Amino acid sequence: MSHVFRCLLGCFVVLLAWGSAQGQGAVGYGDWQQHLPTNHPLFLADADDRVYVATENAFYFLDKNTNTTRVLSRRDGLNDVAVVAVAYDSVTRQTVVAYRNTNIDILRPDGSVRNLNDILRKSIQGAKVINHLTIESGKAYLATSFGLVVIDLIKLEISDTYSNIGPGGTSVVVYDATVSNGFLYVACSAGILRGQLSRTLLDYRNWTQYQPAPGATFRFLSTHAGQVYAAGDGRAVYRFVAGNPGTWQPVPDSYAGQYRNMRSTSTGVLIIDDQYGVRRINRNNAVTGVVPPVGGDKTQDAVRSSRDVSYYVANYNAGLQWVRPGTGQTNEQFEANGP
Repeated sequence: MSHVFRCLLGCFVVLLAWGSAQGQGAVGYGDWQQHLPTNHPLFLADADDRVYVATENAFYFLDKNTNTTRVLSRRDGLNDVAVVAVAYDSVTRQTVVAYRNTNIDILRPDGSVRNLNDILRKSIQGAKVINHLTIESGKAYLATSFGLVVIDLIKLEISDTYSNIGPGGTSVVVYDATVSNGFLYVACSAGILRGQLSRTLLDYRNWTQYQPAPGATFRFLSTHAGQVYAAGDGRAVYRFVAGNPGTWQPVPDSYAGQYRNMRSTSTGVLIIDDQYGVRRINRNNAVTGVVPPVGGDKTQDAVRSSRDVSYYVANYNAGLQWVRPGTGQTNEQFEANGP
């Protein structure tokens, strides 16, 4: 083989390798998510015929009709990666997806995706972190490190941002929010704040501050049958008793060392934690077990199916599970369509 031929052959191999790399580079970053592990679910959203699942490295949904899963990415219209919160609004039939970098996608009933990148683009002093996402009556309440952001799901725009609502107008870190009987409740770094929605809540003087338990940080709020509940690690769940200004009382048998989430359902409030799995507080404030912990006590989230009395449970070690309490049927486990 001549020296010239060997040089030409070498150049051809280099060009071939470069072309292959260019072809791979044309694939969107979101598409590569399908090749990452998807078996560590963290957050769930029950959206009629689907259950959306956010994991450490992917975002997918379970089709209830076919019991099949599908990983979603930029090819499906998503605008980012690394989902940190997801919630479904039954009023507008839309699913809100929040990403780690504070970008927001709204999955619409017709299959289109509306992107809201206002927070992503906005220059904010300090950290921009999304802590939780709650939907109430056509509005999404986004709890963040710089305050509470309210998204109007009918107009598809940010309608309000509450930042300096702490004592004396100080800024607060918001962990969660809920709405009940015309009042907005906010769990934040200043305790729990309660403001009447008919008043101007941009004014900190229109908020009432509560400290249900001295030294406690309450990170989850939920409402059922007009009653508001608050959960903070290492203590019982507290229930708000209306009055002027109102008080907070502990719910017996609701203690947890570390809460993972708290959700409202048609039958009560679900308490999700590592130690006890999934429990429920009914309208009489009685606590009962629903789904015991499995898979090394790593229950992350749970939703009650909109179709029946079954539950979908996100367990970090065991994956996504479909549980039908009291039916005698074997629980089913699902994984995304990836390794």
